[in-house]
Amino acid sequence: LTRKDRTAKLEESIELMKQLWTGREVTFEGKYSKVTKGRVGFTPYQKPHPPIEMGAQSEGAARRAARLADAVFFGPQVAWADIQKLAKVYRDACAEAGHPTPGIVGASRSLMVAKSKEDAARTARQYLDKTFNMYRSWEMQEQSMVPLQLGHENNLDDWTIHGSPKDCVEVLERARETAGLDRVGFTIYSLPRDPRARIDYLRMIAEEIVQKVL
Repeated sequence: LTRKDRTAKLEESIELMKQLWTGREVTFEGKYSKVTKGRVGFTPYQKPHPPIEMGAQSEGAARRAARLADAVFFGPQVAWADIQKLAKVYRDACAEAGHPTPGIVGASRSLMVAKSKEDAARTARQYLDKTFNMYRSWEMQEQSMVPLQLGHENNLDDWTIHGSPKDCVEVLERARETAGLDRVGFTIYSLPRDPRARIDYLRMIAEEIVQKVL
């Protein structure tokens, strides 16, 4: 297999899994997978299958999510402006495909909470250094993708949620209004090291940020 096989193999695998999730006996002859009289032992509780959520960092991937999945999920290095653009691409593709709903849009976001934006950025810097180095070693940026935020030259306002709890709530509310985000997952870059302090910190996020935007 080569990188060029990724999309075709993904699409074929999803089709195979949808057939297997029915619980019926399946014989499948694909380019990448072959199954003869296969059957899964336990069928999913959700019918006809569990909701499929597909990651996207390009317009092509957003359209593919509309065609094959039930939701799209944008990675943490995608800028807010590009999330807004890709969300529109996804929802337009859902409408063109005749879906009964506009689909579900989610995103993973880097969260840094402190007394101010400056304090949050200082606290998170050492963790971001490790993240940037890791992502660059993976050679994540591809030509078809939107520009990924992979260094300190990118303004944190452009792609993270950071600052005071009030600042963070404002960012989340703006994202819901401009991009129609339905769900957000956090990677927290400012957790205290002490276990008890971590519990208090997570409780603060739940009470002062999450509860404010539900």
